[in-house]
Amino acid sequence: MRYLGCDRHSDEANKPLARLLFRRVALFTVAAILTVLQTAQVIQAQAANIYLAQNAAGSGNGADCNDALAYTFFNTSANWGSGSGKIGPGTTVHLCGTITGTAGQTGLTFQGSGTSGNPITLLFETGANLTAPYWAASGAIAATGKSNLVINGGTNGIIQNTQNGTGLTYQQSSTGIYLKNVTNVTVENLTVANICQHTSNTDFTGCTSATGPTGIGCDSGCVNVLWTHNVVHDVLSSYWYGSSPGDSLTISYSTTYRTGNFNAYPGGSGTFSSFSFIGNDISCVVGSNCNWDTTQDTWHEEALHVFVGSGAAVSGYVIADNYFHDWNGDVTGMLNFEPNGGTITNMYVYNNVFVHTGGYAASGGSNSMHYYNNTLVSSGNFDYLTSSDQLYNNIFDANGVGEIFESGATGVTSNNNDFYSLTQAASVGGTNYSTLAAWQSGSTGICSGGCDTNSIATNPNIGSSAPDFVPQTGSPVIGAGTNLTSLCSTQALLCQSAPQTFGVNYACGTGCLSRPASGPWDVGAFQASGESIVPPTPPSGLTASVQ
Repeated sequence: MRYLGCDRHSDEANKPLARLLFRRVALFTVAAILTVLQTAQVIQAQAANIYLAQNAAGSGNGADCNDALAYTFFNTSANWGSGSGKIGPGTTVHLCGTITGTAGQTGLTFQGSGTSGNPITLLFETGANLTAPYWAASGAIAATGKSNLVINGGTNGIIQNTQNGTGLTYQQSSTGIYLKNVTNVTVENLTVANICQHTSNTDFTGCTSATGPTGIGCDSGCVNVLWTHNVVHDVLSSYWYGSSPGDSLTISYSTTYRTGNFNAYPGGSGTFSSFSFIGNDISCVVGSNCNWDTTQDTWHEEALHVFVGSGAAVSGYVIADNYFHDWNGDVTGMLNFEPNGGTITNMYVYNNVFVHTGGYAASGGSNSMHYYNNTLVSSGNFDYLTSSDQLYNNIFDANGVGEIFESGATGVTSNNNDFYSLTQAASVGGTNYSTLAAWQSGSTGICSGGCDTNSIATNPNIGSSAPDFVPQTGSPVIGAGTNLTSLCSTQALLCQSAPQTFGVNYACGTGCLSRPASGPWDVGAFQASGESIVPPTPPSGLTASVQ
């Protein structure tokens, strides 16, 4: 019998061939499925979620917080690698509940590294915290010689000491997070609290050690490291950065208070150039003297101290969009650039708000410092200015002395600033200039043609709510600044004004207004609200500097 389009006899003849093809297709399909499953198993092993708590719970398999492994699992190198159930690239390790350490203990030590695109993440579950009477100087969390790590505090993760500080059981060196010789490490969304609670101005030890207690620190070898959206309080050094040549560190959108300083100490010889401090809210004690201010002036009290040893050269650090405030009492200042035998050049300080009652706003450096569009309110000044420094578009509002230069300073460019209600506009090597006019006529040897020829000395009429000091309607600083668009190819944040809210709750709000690509800028950290501004397109390939 014949069928339309078919031949029964030819079909019967081709059955062996069809069966053979079917078997081969089936075998190929099974092999492909096995390959996919094996790949999935490898990916699952590398991207597992492992849960840790104080003690093993439930089935103790680490599948969730109710079945957590003991946190000591993290500290055993045999539990790290690519095998099933091990911590390896792509693994997220979850911390559950309160993990309590003993006095002087290091809580969690990374035993391995992630890979590019597959970091190892240590994640604090909601309500998780690492608590000890005091954690070791080597940290509650430590990583040495590791790479591609994320330490994430989640919604409210905390590292804290409970018994370290003035009048407490212990006065020991202690650190929240300790890093050394690391690459591609992020620390975010974490609170580091009460590492050393200093409550007396006659406590001259303050948890004794060579460097002092530290919230988050990188001792040396900090390549592509980011610390962001963290809160650090009640510790001598909010951050410690013992940098090495080739390092790169960014600290951003974080809040610190009741801290004595942030120390950045480049070590050894070489050039250090990749450091950014962006969008932070930095204070000591709001409305009172700094809690680290002692009657014997035991420590430096400053928001950021860059101390450079012999043979080292620091250049190109960026400090922008920060709110420095309430460093009150007999404090050193807020930004201290100290070339102790080395050099500090080309530091970029802009869009910052300084509000305090003691010390200077920024001091030091070797030469070629850049201060643009900052707002200084109350006291403080730019101090120890040297040759080739640039100061543009800054508001000095009731600051005592505006600019203080070292003897012999030359090649300075200072202009379009507002010197309001100062006891002195400027000082050079002990020679004081009480008014802007006196400074303009007496500064021809420092600036070509005289300094601040286009500056003003009138009430800037800025907002009274710190830190949102926006120029009000009719303010003389509106349109009184020089245009610095030529710098925006390398200093992109300079092309927009400061945000309305700084720190861990960083938000532009009514701030972050773009500065015009042509025509005059406003003076100070903020553009006037309500201005119609077209966002500039930064030019490319430029290396121009302001003259």
